[in-house]
Amino acid sequence: MATKNGRIALSFLTAALVAAPAVAARPQEGRTELLHSRIMNLRPEMGLNADHSFVVRGAEEDELGQTHVRLQQTYKGVRVMGGEVIASSDRNGRNLPSILDHKAGINLNVNAALSATEALAIVHGNMNPKGAYAHVPNAELVIFPEKYLAPKAGRTAHNADDFETRTLRHTLAYLVNAELENEVDGTVHTT
Repeated sequence: MATKNGRIALSFLTAALVAAPAVAARPQEGRTELLHSRIMNLRPEMGLNADHSFVVRGAEEDELGQTHVRLQQTYKGVRVMGGEVIASSDRNGRNLPSILDHKAGINLNVNAALSATEALAIVHGNMNPKGAYAHVPNAELVIFPEKYLAPKAGRTAHNADDFETRTLRHTLAYLVNAELENEVDGTVHTT
């Protein structure tokens, strides 16, 4: 009888080990929402006001049972290029350090002077295609950081290590993807 019980216990353990990877692929219910809420509540500490928000782009649970949620920053509903946060919690739901790559100091009117259709027409004119597009081009209104290279504090500029990239300002822009793939134009992918 002891052998039979031992085999039953071993069978349950084997079944649990086999099932574990399937559970690890998807976050536990509610953790995504809790981590999203945590980041939203941290906005003042991050130097962001109520015009800034974060949209969940994806969530996963790793082999350690940790949940990782990727969040895209928006400003007045418009995607901020390069503004992302990864919030994490352990298998018991305790918060882990977040990776913060958000963009503060944005103060823009998000009413575009051009429509998406007008932006696409400008790109079409610049590309001047002779043949058909591989896909219908699209345009997304985004907030884009204008950057420049500046010497690092206390260094004289002699090589690349003496410089750092800084954001001059954020500007409203259209992100346009256009792909030509035809016999006349060849293959030209433009973003």
